[in-house]
Order: sequence, then C-alpha cells, then structure tokens
Amino acid sequence: MGQFDSPIEGFLNQHKDEPRNIVGELCIEIGGKLLPLVGIGNAVLKLFSSGGNADSVRELAATMKLELQNCWEHLKGHDKQLEEFRAKLASPAFEDATLAAIDEARWTSRPDKIRRISAVLVRSFLPVNEEYAPSDVVSLIRDVARLGEDDIFILRELADEYSDIIRQQPNFHDQNPYTEKFPEVLKRIEEHKIHRDDFYAQCARSAGFGFAIEVMRNNFRMAPNDYCFRPTRRGIKLLEMIDSFGR
Repeated sequence: MGQFDSPIEGFLNQHKDEPRNIVGELCIEIGGKLLPLVGIGNAVLKLFSSGGNADSVRELAATMKLELQNCWEHLKGHDKQLEEFRAKLASPAFEDATLAAIDEARWTSRPDKIRRISAVLVRSFLPVNEEYAPSDVVSLIRDVARLGEDDIFILRELADEYSDIIRQQPNFHDQNPYTEKFPEVLKRIEEHKIHRDDFYAQCARSAGFGFAIEVMRNNFRMAPNDYCFRPTRRGIKLLEMIDSFGR
C-alpha cells in the first residue's frame, strides 16, 4: 500500500457516482496518519449545494495528493521538518486554505489552473527558514485563482530577466539596477510581439495582487511614457511554487 493509499479507497470505488464521495477523496493519509480533512465535509457539501464542477474538485484532490507525496519525499530524513509539516497540515489554517482551494477549483475546468491552486495550497505550508512564507494562504489562493496565462507569462518574464539582480540583491534595496536593465526587458517583450501597453496592463494586474511592483522612476534612463516593474518576493515565491509542481 502506498503512503497516500487509505482504507477509504475501497469506499470510493464502490460509490463513484455519489457527490458525497468528494469528501472521501479529500481524505489524505500522510506518514500513516489520516489528515482530519473529513472534518470539513459539511462545509464541502454546502459549497456544492450552490453549484460547481465536481470533476474539478476531484482533480484538485488528486493533485493535492501528488503534491503532498512529493513534499513528503523531499523532507524524508529531516524528522524535525517532517513533524512541523505534519502539524501544519493538521492545523485550522490548512483546513481554511483547503476550503478556499475547493471553492476556487469548483468554478474552473482548466487543469493548469487547478494545478496552480494545488501547488500553492500545499507548498505554502512547507517548513521554511529565512525565505518568504505566505502569511495569509487563503488570500493567496484567491489571488492565484484569478490569474490568467498571460499574467503568469509576464510575471515569469520579469523574474527571468531580473534573475541576476534578484539573486545578488534578495532584499530589493536598490531599484537602480532594474531601471538600468529595463530596456532589455522591453526588447524581450517586443520579441514576443506583445504590445507595450498590453505589457504594462499585465504588470499592473500583477501589481494589484501583490506579485509585482512599479519601480521608482529614473528620468535619466526612462522616457516619460515608460513604466518599470519588477516581481515582488510574493511573486517570486508564487513562481517557485507553481514551477515545482510534480517535482
């Protein structure tokens, strides 16, 4: 039996067509202990009484299990971190975040968006040392669910173009390097045949969710109609989480 197999699997196979079965599919066993997600069963059923896509929530449950398995394997051999991870998964904060993820997943049929929601849900609770850790996972999940493919693409372009600067200055204390490299960012955007105004619009959307921020103008390097954006720590962490999905 695999680490995330559970006695509930027999019940699931016998009652595949029952809506209530979704509650069972959200029960996850980790390290030989069943997570208490079944305690949110009534809330899950209440959500579905107002509509939604049951298949999408089943996809969320499957991707959650995959993410948990990968994270568990990654932490093997680090007993203290494993116990911390297990405790976080049994916390009210994880239950609240799971409910938010279910609520968002039930209104989409896009597997890529469901995978992003799942990655953010699980990886937000991984033990960390000095790196950025989301303090409000529910709001992060809500924000991520509203991002489109263009939003993710532009945010990733910013992170890639500024990767050397971010690596050298993880505290973002000096904004000058960003405006200095800004022309290269615009050139890259033009190579993708993206209109500059559309690029600014996507950056402004990401800034509205806290994933990017407009850099203070440098009039010596920027034209009057130019705007310079960079990813925030929150935006970089988001990309790390969704890019780590399945690994």
